[in-house]
Amino acid sequence: MRVTAHEISLTQRHVWRSAREAIPVQRALVVEVEQDGVTGFGEASAFMTAHYNSGVDQLHADLRRIAPLLADLGPDDPFAVWRRLFAALPDSPFVLAALDTAVHDLRARLLGVPLWRALALDSPQELRSSFSIGLDETEMMVHKLCERPGWAAYKVKLADPGDLTVLEELRRHTSAPFYVDGNCGWTLSRLLPVLPALQDLGVQLIEQPFPRSAWWDTRTLKQHSPIPVIADESITSMQDFAACAEAFDGINV
Repeated sequence: MRVTAHEISLTQRHVWRSAREAIPVQRALVVEVEQDGVTGFGEASAFMTAHYNSGVDQLHADLRRIAPLLADLGPDDPFAVWRRLFAALPDSPFVLAALDTAVHDLRARLLGVPLWRALALDSPQELRSSFSIGLDETEMMVHKLCERPGWAAYKVKLADPGDLTVLEELRRHTSAPFYVDGNCGWTLSRLLPVLPALQDLGVQLIEQPFPRSAWWDTRTLKQHSPIPVIADESITSMQDFAACAEAFDGINV
């Protein structure tokens, strides 16, 4: 298989802010894997670059390093390809994800079937996606929601779980469920008392409220929360899976 990378820059309509960073322009690579004139695609974003080893220069370097290995492999068994790639790039999860996606996509295209069928899965049913609203002044967050009406759910970045004003104002403009995301910035003492209020405001999911290594806090929250708690930054590989299964209700893939 032959790999090609296409660098892109996506200028945000609004600066994307979380508890951790502000991103006016998102850089990424679209990864193209080709065989016999057929192409599969994946994507690797330059996001949380220190945490995920995903700066654009590093992404390019990893792809150049892995290209000779891919040249000797075919897409017939994407899982075998994954094992070879992981052995070569164990600390580059975004490149691995892009290549894994591209190889699966390539195999499905070569077979002439949808990916779910190539994986021998049932046809997807009732898929639902959410629109994410980054941190901002409350008025601007309401404006962002009103720019994108009709979504099945909205994921809302919150700097503090006790600041319910944002959710209260957003709730005036939609009946859709809320997912709230702390991006590792919250504390257990601030979150536990407001769980009933979050539930009353239609919050159906709490994503990564605490720092990735705060396992005790997350296990305690899971025991007390009526709302599912989902891992994001806490899972970077299968090595984190057992700890996440104990501390969280699910993971953000």
